[in-house]
Parts: sequence; C-alpha cells; structure tokens
Amino acid sequence: DFSGNVSGDFVPSGQKSFPINVVAPDGSVLQIKVMSREAISSLCLRAYQLIHEFKNAQAMYLETKTHWLPIDSTIGEIGIKEGHTLYARRIEDETALPMFKLSEEDKARLLAERRKQTNSRFVRLGKYADTNGEKAS
Repeated sequence: DFSGNVSGDFVPSGQKSFPINVVAPDGSVLQIKVMSREAISSLCLRAYQLIHEFKNAQAMYLETKTHWLPIDSTIGEIGIKEGHTLYARRIEDETALPMFKLSEEDKARLLAERRKQTNSRFVRLGKYADTNGEKAS
C-alpha cells in the first residue's frame, strides 16, 4: 500500500494479514491468510486453487454460519476477524441463508474509517470534488 510515500523509502504497510479457516465441501479445513480490504471474489479464487473440487472458480461461493457472501464485498465489510470460519459451497447447492447486506449505519461507519486513512491523493481528489460540486467517493 502506497500511502502517499514518494521518497522511495520503504514504509511497511499498515495492513496486516490474519488467518481464517475455510471448510471445503468434503469437510477438510484450510487456513488462509487474508487482509481486511481483500474482496470475497479474490478469496474465492484462492480457495478454488486450494480445494480442487470445483470445475472453476465461478462454481463455488462462500458463506458464514448466518449468511452467504456476495463477491463484491470485502473481508472488512463483512466483519471477518482472525480465526473465523467460512464454508465453501458448490454453486448448485441451495442455501436457506440470506445474502449478507451492509446496513446504512455500517456503510457510514466504514466510509468514515476510510476517510481517516486517506493519503494525499484522496485529499486532492476531495478538494477537487468540493470545488466542482461533485460528490467525493
């Protein structure tokens, strides 16, 4: 992560990976290191490479004990922490679990957290958006 460092000096990332467990359809448990900004789609790809039971990465989805996870979410949005367990399921298997959806309060909280972690590029983009009456994202 760049964090606005233009000096060329190495600055360690503030993001740290942590292990989670992924249970394959056969019951075997894999331990995978993830980061909070990682997308569920990339986690599916990595799990697909380790499980070998699926025809392709689109033939699977991940779920928790309470929800199935949409691929456009991130680990941090869902609230997955170190040691949590996800379950890899075949796409043709039906689930009675609801899709994970972020509440409006959680969206606002995550947006505020992201704004605290802005680098100089985001500051410049925000100023540009404010002067042109656009909504900064």
